[in-house]
Amino acid sequence: MNRVPMAYKILIGILTLAVIVLGVAFLAQMKKNQTTEKQPAQQEVSKEVKEQLLQTFPPDFVVDKEAKEIANDVSADGQKITRVFQSQQTPDQLQKGYTDVMANLKWIQTTKLTTKAGIIIVSYMGSGSSMSVTLEKNQSGTKLAVTYYPFAALK
Repeated sequence: MNRVPMAYKILIGILTLAVIVLGVAFLAQMKKNQTTEKQPAQQEVSKEVKEQLLQTFPPDFVVDKEAKEIANDVSADGQKITRVFQSQQTPDQLQKGYTDVMANLKWIQTTKLTTKAGIIIVSYMGSGSSMSVTLEKNQSGTKLAVTYYPFAALK
């Protein structure tokens, strides 16, 4: 008889809800930022520092090597690196690619959810860091946003 304590069920529920809210908020912010100026905090990162931080983004996190990068951003404190791509693959193909790659890297999937709008959000933790992938089907294929938190698991 393997029972999960109620406290763990509540914690899992809260974490799942938080990931949903963050994923939807991130997509809404991406759409808003396409037409607005960058916030002052984002402007604080110099081009040189931004390029150095983008170099730390693990190449394995881009499972579709044919995908075209359409945007990238680095938080002012360097603790959040986001790259947005347009892929010709389907969300299901990309999701399977991430499942395989992250398993090979021995990262643990912490959350996986699909919104009513069909947006897939998957989060992983490993190697003292965390990352999330947001997959959204569009007219050109799939828009994928990969957000990497280099030291998130250490806090």
